[in-house]
Amino acid sequence: MSDTAVFPEPADNILSATDELRAAAAAKVREIRDAFKSEDIKAATDKVVREAAERWREISDNAAAIIRESPGKAALAALGIGFAIGLLFRRD
Repeated sequence: MSDTAVFPEPADNILSATDELRAAAAAKVREIRDAFKSEDIKAATDKVVREAAERWREISDNAAAIIRESPGKAALAALGIGFAIGLLFRRD
């Protein structure tokens, strides 16, 4: 039995190590790419939430101003909306 059969050639060790390193690097690149994608999604989601909160604040402020200006009309509007919702959900 020859020594080359028992001990692999150094070139074979280097090639297999290179293949393992290449596979590990590719896996790490995929992991980093996925992390960036999720960070992009998180940033976009945060932006949408901030914009929605700002818009809701504007609507709330406008509604409060309208109620302060004419509370009678606001009360009648609320009564009408409540009546309409009641009609929608009533049981026959």
